[in-house]
Amino acid sequence: RTSLSVSRSPVMQFGRELSFLLGYPYGCLEQTISKAFPQIYFADLTKSIGAANTYFVRAGDSDLNPATNVRQAIQRIEAGQLYNGSFSMWPGFADASAAKGDDWATTYAVHFMTEAQQAGYEVRGTLLSKAIDYLTAKTSTPATEEAYTFDESGGRTVRKIASRTTIYALYALTLAGKPNRAAMNYYKANAGLLTPDSRYLLATAFFRIGDTRSYAALLPKRFTDGTTERQNGGSYASPLRNLSLTLLTLLDTDPDNIQIPTLARQLAAGLKQSGYLNTQEAAYGFLALGKLARKTAGSTATATILTNGKSVGNFTGTDLTIKRVPLGQPVTVNTKGSGNVYYFAQSEGIPASGIVAEGDNGLRVRRTFLNRNGEPISSFRQNDLVVVRITLTSSTGVPVENVVITDLLPASFEIENPRLTAARDMPWIKNPASGTPAGPDHFDVRDDRINFFTTADNTERTFYYQVRAVSKGKFVLGPVSADAMYSADYRSYSGAGTVQVQ
Repeated sequence: RTSLSVSRSPVMQFGRELSFLLGYPYGCLEQTISKAFPQIYFADLTKSIGAANTYFVRAGDSDLNPATNVRQAIQRIEAGQLYNGSFSMWPGFADASAAKGDDWATTYAVHFMTEAQQAGYEVRGTLLSKAIDYLTAKTSTPATEEAYTFDESGGRTVRKIASRTTIYALYALTLAGKPNRAAMNYYKANAGLLTPDSRYLLATAFFRIGDTRSYAALLPKRFTDGTTERQNGGSYASPLRNLSLTLLTLLDTDPDNIQIPTLARQLAAGLKQSGYLNTQEAAYGFLALGKLARKTAGSTATATILTNGKSVGNFTGTDLTIKRVPLGQPVTVNTKGSGNVYYFAQSEGIPASGIVAEGDNGLRVRRTFLNRNGEPISSFRQNDLVVVRITLTSSTGVPVENVVITDLLPASFEIENPRLTAARDMPWIKNPASGTPAGPDHFDVRDDRINFFTTADNTERTFYYQVRAVSKGKFVLGPVSADAMYSADYRSYSGAGTVQVQ
């Protein structure tokens, strides 16, 4: 099906990024913030695009209230705060000692909560102050990381750079009114360690505390980026994300800077050319271009929307969403009045062939059905209990963080027990799905699937869960998939077919 949204706001041009965030199916801390952050500023657009997004509205009409979504994100952040003030990516670790904070996500949370608070949302004082204290302590220790660049012949160069996470934290602290001046001065004195995007962040941090001399000294004359690929963890850096965050901080700090139009053109072109976006790129990119576009808004235009010459909607100024546009017919938007009208169209559906391309690219995931004795089985009877074993490795041997394994169930199976362990259930099980360091960081059970969130490396990781065969017949079996959530370059799909239940 196809839907069409129409608005006077130029921000509608970037509806793809917002729609992607609103419909994103997972919910670690970073993804929760990325989904909620634009809703602080673009509530009307969220309602327009969200109304046409079936994933977004599946939990009920309350999901269409952006203010509620922002408040729920703050609650989710609070639930993930650890004893030291940092935040974990996932709630509910089975082993409390395994819970660890993510420094980039913690900084992102402070950035989000500060702007939410400034926009009038309630943020508990101790929640923010503990996180600020954590970041202050963390940034007080100089930190570096390794950066890799590749030449045309494939040769790799490694150099030490100032931690991107630390520099972002210094910016977030100044935004919250708690600058770590000593750390800022240290990195200013060691500016040779800074990447171009880090120079922009540190420069704008100095601007925020009134030090315009340091701002001018640190600010690059133009934006360049030697990052060549997306990072799956750490600072989640990528060329698009770095450019987006650079433009966003410059807009929020020095909105009349002469570099902004050039950066905006570069970002808009980069987003348009990118076939895949992760949540970091989409959130920062939409916020940056959305805030810029909102400044230039001004229109009194109205419009009539026609399909094949027949009117299907009238736009009078209030954002309009047509949830179902007839397929295969030309759509015309006739405008009247002065100014521009912007539109965003999105289509969704299921491939008619039902065929999914299988293969391994940097990851290898496989699924096996077992009986209670751990023996592979391929035939099933109604009411059988079936153990599902899923294995994951990095096919290149390079660790890949933030991988989601999704196992879609055939309609005949229902999840019986997602937390099989050897001691309690079946002694032959090795590396159970939860309760030990070998288990996933998090798992998510839904009506038609189970998701495991983990890291892939050259050691095979194994996860088990149990299903029951409840219905007789022949059913479609989808592939088990593994995807790096922050880089589409790493993926694996395997095992599609059919199952017969007698």
